Amino acid sequence: MGLIYAGYDYAAQSWRIGEHSTVTAEGPPVYHFKSVIPIAGALVMLQGLAEIVRCIQCLRTGEWPPRLSDVEEIDVIDTQLSHSEYVDEESRRVAMETAHAVDEAARHRSVMEESVVHEVAIKEDEQKKS
Repeated sequence: MGLIYAGYDYAAQSWRIGEHSTVTAEGPPVYHFKSVIPIAGALVMLQGLAEIVRCIQCLRTGEWPPRLSDVEEIDVIDTQLSHSEYVDEESRRVAMETAHAVDEAARHRSVMEESVVHEVAIKEDEQKKS
């Protein structure tokens, strides 16, 4: 709400005076860029509302609604490398193996962190009971 509220004033004033950059004598207009502030606030608010709807649906059904598609780093790396004409096949293979190893290490780390948090919660529950 703050981005929309404050950003609207900045953008409106900038449009009213036809604000231009003062870097050069005939600086480029900046009012277009200041219009992005309230627009970004509205988009972030829309995303927040979508997440609230997802949470409400989860509370009703007990399951998180699936997203259309989640992008993983490996997908991005694979897409970029597959379209590059400057990377040979061996370098592409090595880069993909490295990306898979990093992804696996990150997954393993998050699983380990979750298990530690779970163990701590169990110990705290046991202490409360005794």
